[in-house]
Amino acid sequence: MSGTGTFAYLNGPTIRPRTLVWIAEGGKVEPLPYPARAFVGIDLSPDGTRVAAGSLEAGRYVLRILALDRPSDNVLDLPGSSWAPLWLPGGSRLAFVTIRKGDFDIYEVDLTTSAQSKPLLVTDFDEIPVSLMRDGSVVVQQSDADGKYRDRRITLTQPGTTDLLIPTDGGQTAASPDGRFISFVSERSGAPEVYVRPIDVKAAPDKISAGGGTAAAWSKTKQELLYLREPEIVAVPYTLDNGGRIRFGAERVWSRVTGDYAAGRLITAKDGRVLVAVDRAQTRKEIRVIVNWARELAGKVK
Repeated sequence: MSGTGTFAYLNGPTIRPRTLVWIAEGGKVEPLPYPARAFVGIDLSPDGTRVAAGSLEAGRYVLRILALDRPSDNVLDLPGSSWAPLWLPGGSRLAFVTIRKGDFDIYEVDLTTSAQSKPLLVTDFDEIPVSLMRDGSVVVQQSDADGKYRDRRITLTQPGTTDLLIPTDGGQTAASPDGRFISFVSERSGAPEVYVRPIDVKAAPDKISAGGGTAAAWSKTKQELLYLREPEIVAVPYTLDNGGRIRFGAERVWSRVTGDYAAGRLITAKDGRVLVAVDRAQTRKEIRVIVNWARELAGKVK
């Protein structure tokens, strides 16, 4: 709303519907046999047979379990709104964000039993599960009294307590396959970029992306870090020197698939493919403008 009475708004859904697809190196696309939804977080089970997906449906966030080896699309019976799923070690339990008391808390549910979900991390602040570490601990983003979100780590043997992981000042954290390095997205340079730094050594992070990066994942088949620079997924090879420092090589375009991606996450599979949520139709939104807003409103309100 401007001071002269002009009102502008963005028309369309808050979260656009997207389709879950596999993308292979070179750009081959294989859609999953499920309808497009307003996805809010997806994760692939450790054995690669199921996708946990949060989606906005009829004004409420729900969690679905989608099978990849057979047609199966089940909504979990959970109170409140739940989204941002993360598989826990073993593949039978799922961590997720839920709103039950006004802020974001993390609960977990065992999919092999009929037991109710239980708290994993509940405080007066917001918590969001981000990624799983090699040692089985969970990286979460937790707000603080200043409203800033920092990466912390939950040890599953002591749920409810956290320790500061590293001051990444960013999101979309992912641990390397050997558990020694962590990638994250930060706007410290003024735009979203992908950075990498050691987990247990104090060192300045290395900026990996060039020209922007909104999500990153470590390949499970090669020594490469993949990152999203829409509409491209870019691969950056790396090696470890004798001192244990990570060295990145020249990047290359891994795939180029036109579409509007959910920037939240790239998920790499054991066969080298990447799972993403993307709107390949690139549904357009419109900015609508109403001039003389007060007069227009007065004519509609009796």
